[in-house]
Amino acid sequence: MHIDHLYCTCTGSSSRINPVLNPWKSVANVSGVLGIFSFNLCGSDPECDGSSICWKNGSESINIANPLSTLSPVLNEQTGGFSINFTGVACETGSDSWSTTIQFKCGVSLGSPEFLSKSGCALAFEWHTSLVCTSQLAKREVPCYVIDGNNHKRDLSPLIKQTGGYLVDSDGDRDIYINVCRDITPATATAGCPTNSSGCLIKDGNNVNTGEANARLTIEGDQLKLMYSTAVLSSGCNGYNPRTKITFVCPREEGRFGGSKDPVLLTDTNCHFDIEWQTEYACEVDMYTSNGDCRFTYDNDGIDIDLRPLKGITTAFEASTSATDEFKYYIAVCSSLQDHNFDCGDADKSAVCQEEKGADNPIASRHSTGTSDQFSLRYADGEVTLVYGGGGVCHHNGFQRTSVISFKCNKTAGNGQPKFTSEVHCMYFFEWETEHTCLEHSTDTTCRVNHGRQRFDLSSLVRERGSNWVALNGIHDHENNDDGIYYINICANLLQEDVKTTDCPPGSSACFVDHQGSATSLGQFKESPVYDEGEIVLTYVDGETSGSCTKKTIIRFICAPVCLISEDESPAFYLYRQVTWRVPRLCSKLHSCEYEFEWRTAAACPLGKRTGENCQVFDEDAGFTFDLSPLSKSGANQYKVTYQDYDYFLNVCAKVEGTQCDELDIPNPGACQVKKDGTNHYTLGQANSTLEYFDGILKLSYMMGSEYNSNDNREIHRQADIIFLCDINAEGEGSIEFVAEADYVYTFKWSTKYACPQPPVECIVMDEATHRQYDLSSLSKALDEDNWSYVDSRDATSKHKYYINVCRPVNPNPLCGPFAAACQTNFDGEQEIAGIKNLGVASSAPTVESEGNLLMRYVNGSTCSAGGKLIETRIHFRCRPGELASSPYLLEVLDDGCVYSFLWETEAACPILTSKGTECTVEDKNSGYLFNLNSLKSDNHYEPRKKVADLPSTRINVCGGIASNICPAINGKPAGACVQDGGNWVSLGYASTNLTYSDDGLLTLTYYGSEIDGKGLSVMKTFTPEVTRKTAIRSVFLRQSGSRFSSLCVCAKVEGWRSSSSNEWVGMEQ
Repeated sequence: MHIDHLYCTCTGSSSRINPVLNPWKSVANVSGVLGIFSFNLCGSDPECDGSSICWKNGSESINIANPLSTLSPVLNEQTGGFSINFTGVACETGSDSWSTTIQFKCGVSLGSPEFLSKSGCALAFEWHTSLVCTSQLAKREVPCYVIDGNNHKRDLSPLIKQTGGYLVDSDGDRDIYINVCRDITPATATAGCPTNSSGCLIKDGNNVNTGEANARLTIEGDQLKLMYSTAVLSSGCNGYNPRTKITFVCPREEGRFGGSKDPVLLTDTNCHFDIEWQTEYACEVDMYTSNGDCRFTYDNDGIDIDLRPLKGITTAFEASTSATDEFKYYIAVCSSLQDHNFDCGDADKSAVCQEEKGADNPIASRHSTGTSDQFSLRYADGEVTLVYGGGGVCHHNGFQRTSVISFKCNKTAGNGQPKFTSEVHCMYFFEWETEHTCLEHSTDTTCRVNHGRQRFDLSSLVRERGSNWVALNGIHDHENNDDGIYYINICANLLQEDVKTTDCPPGSSACFVDHQGSATSLGQFKESPVYDEGEIVLTYVDGETSGSCTKKTIIRFICAPVCLISEDESPAFYLYRQVTWRVPRLCSKLHSCEYEFEWRTAAACPLGKRTGENCQVFDEDAGFTFDLSPLSKSGANQYKVTYQDYDYFLNVCAKVEGTQCDELDIPNPGACQVKKDGTNHYTLGQANSTLEYFDGILKLSYMMGSEYNSNDNREIHRQADIIFLCDINAEGEGSIEFVAEADYVYTFKWSTKYACPQPPVECIVMDEATHRQYDLSSLSKALDEDNWSYVDSRDATSKHKYYINVCRPVNPNPLCGPFAAACQTNFDGEQEIAGIKNLGVASSAPTVESEGNLLMRYVNGSTCSAGGKLIETRIHFRCRPGELASSPYLLEVLDDGCVYSFLWETEAACPILTSKGTECTVEDKNSGYLFNLNSLKSDNHYEPRKKVADLPSTRINVCGGIASNICPAINGKPAGACVQDGGNWVSLGYASTNLTYSDDGLLTLTYYGSEIDGKGLSVMKTFTPEVTRKTAIRSVFLRQSGSRFSSLCVCAKVEGWRSSSSNEWVGMEQ
């Protein structure tokens, strides 16, 4: 190895151990005492006797390495690195001096010094770093770790990508990629990114360098900061030098695993990008690394992961590079290959061995690619990674071979088998699907799904307090003793505080409770949701085992933007409203083993950018309303933020008054910067009330502030960007933080509860006495509709108007509060003015007072005049069949004006009923509407599209038979459906015209057949009303389950109707 270029002189410029990167820090427990070591290899520490390495032990600082004019490495042929020896001041023994040895080894990043041992006055450190590799791994790289105020290490090195970059979550027609602490090595999507760039903007075919890694990672408070900058000017940046600032946030709570997210763009102006990244790698290293016994435990770490079963396998696991098996790898988990009677040849403790076949020899050579005494197991951002270092020396760069194994949860894989994926600079990457990395306790409650550039987020459906979701079951024949209630939480365990689910087994995310109180687990949250042909699918596994069946639950989320609800009283519109489910609904149950639910919800729609006025913004798809007007202050009140030499005064959607900016000529200042000594003050922008929203982030921009002193004498005005982030636990108005000044743009971050979407409230309830379900969700008004209202003019001198919504806040009204589900206005002559802005917040499901009578309570409203109580609204719903468009009216005001009581007579308060009909028709008992599917009857048959590729082919008809030469007749009677079994077609059931309709929106046609293997065959087609589409397409075959063809479920599409699991349609006569 040639190491001349590694010699580092304090004055030379050829050194790769660059003095600009000093100092380096290391924290270690030395003989039971916490020690902090500071390394300044090409310099000295004036606060520590001019040392190159200083050991700070409490209040004492010890010089354990005097500066060297030349760093002279001692080559280590075996490990491929070298060592440098230092001598310090006299040791406490008096006869010896301190001696420090650093063993440098080739690594994939700059790395950091790690303490190895202390023996008397001699200390040893090891440093894996790319600086000592014989080939250059990166062109630009900076230290990627910090020591925080609690003397804990925080290390982002695992995030460094060897090739390519991370796609930043942003709106618009551009892609932003970043790497962490180093430049982007071009690959596929980043192939055109400029040399040296650590941030890259791709737009309209152009690739812009948005910053280079030239400043080390820093820490401010509890957040890590990384800044990339460049002197290269690019078009589209208005003459400014691009720069990228990344803030890394640890999402852990109380030491437990939290919800990581993709990097997301906060602001961008003139190629100045501010990005926030919630990642568990921003937490203390000890939080996400195992204690060495090959597992994580819930008590210690907040998760249950145990790889020890893989350690006990008697033979080594094998992985090959390709079908030709040119290279084969043998792997031991948390042990050495010798423990499995495998000899790697060049390393006694090898845990991963590469075997290469030669042309003449079956085995040409074996190389260790990682040893068991240099392993680490970590869990972060939902991934389990096992890293083995210390392998054989790589010939082309001197790097000790390292293996990185990424484990993926697969409940059906058993132990699984590793798969080789790639090799980069003698780092060998493997993926391994196994059941042993499936979590016993759910950790990721973000519930996010990425599909290309689309982002989906189900987290608004996660129940964190109160009660669990109750599903519509579509079954209303309560003579069956297995009838009961289905309880569900999303991406989390069921809430134990819900008294109705206290008997559900711990860890359950779905549970069935029968009417005798017996509870059965229907599955646990162990797998993240996935995107599947336009739907988001969440699967719960490992429910209760009964015989050969282990219960599981599949929930299919279908994007349903909060739809228009017509005041037309026609049954068709009524039915449309009824099936816009804001709760899950049972679609099918296979052998009481697999339960499938469908949930039509705006939460399953792709995230999009929205803009609003009057300090409000609405996401019509998701049904969210954001109103920051409660943060707006008047008069000389304002918010104050202090950073370095300046005080910043802010207001929200209104001007700042009573500051030195009043002296300036710029009208309507929304943000004001004042130097503490009073010498300078600037308006940072003029107030406005335009809000932008994207992916959980609200943004308020004040522009055209005071002129900014630019180097090129251009006329530039200051600008203030205020970013609002949701913090549901924030007290009062929340907390404000100055983020950065980037030339003329000043960025602030504001964490507040007013940036949080109002959590959804369940709108269904079951009568415990009759076991009947009620659903008020059809009364919930969409964002683009008027609220329900009632004018109380009984007192001519004091007329009031009431605005009400059901199970959600009232739609935006400047006279109502942001979270209010009901409010009151007054009248000044003919002018409507604000009255009581909040009569209560929707926070709980309705309750049953008696059969056909429900009660909805809105609580925690404005303070009422009587004793400081909070106002409450009570809405009494009374069943009135056929009444579709009625409104509530005020009954009385109780408790000295603190309780407002309303009565609402409506069909929505009637119990959900089931109707049966013949001749392919059925009548809705409530509305009298007649469903007629005869137009779907085919002279031939339908061939459903397969939902899963390996399902057999099927043929069906609707309310009619299929010719016997296509589907065999059953006892001389035509079949309504058949399935292909090998080269034969097997009929599944007799054709029938008997329909069943449940007015929660489920229309069912079932064909029953003879028995196979002792089990009856049946095929069920389910239809769901939808009145917005007219094109006939085709039906969908969902699954086969059980013995051969038993309990086959076929769901079809009809015009104006939707089945339980797809977005395709076939025709129906209206």
